[in-house]
Amino acid sequence: MRKVVCLLFLCAPYCWCATNGVGFDYMSLRSQSVNMRVGPGKQYPIIWHYNIIKLPVLVLARLNDWVKIRDHEKAEGWVHKNFLSSRRTVITVPKITMMYKAPNADSPVIAKLEKDVICEMISAKDSWVRIGVNGLKGWANLRSLWGCCSK
Repeated sequence: MRKVVCLLFLCAPYCWCATNGVGFDYMSLRSQSVNMRVGPGKQYPIIWHYNIIKLPVLVLARLNDWVKIRDHEKAEGWVHKNFLSSRRTVITVPKITMMYKAPNADSPVIAKLEKDVICEMISAKDSWVRIGVNGLKGWANLRSLWGCCSK
């Protein structure tokens, strides 16, 4: 019994952060240079270095000034909150993502986006997401994107 109580006590901050008030939300990387760490602090080793701005990330937990995130390739770790932005972005997942003029597949295609293109998320409607990239705005199917509604 004592071991179980100790284990619950040690895990409590992580469980509370992931379920109480934070929910599961998406953010994006604010800086071109971001270190992902094993744990929530500078004393923990760096496990990944991001060198791409605006990459969407899923927030898994928060602990003081540190945020546990997951990227579209399922890498998980901790980053300092100052390196995250509430600006919503998405990233294209398939080899080719069609960008349509309107939110339906019968609408004219206005662009074909390659895999791993980061786009601004403007809005969502049913299974469609309005996105913007390089001054072009259009609609993409939700299944073609990571960072908006999928977990």
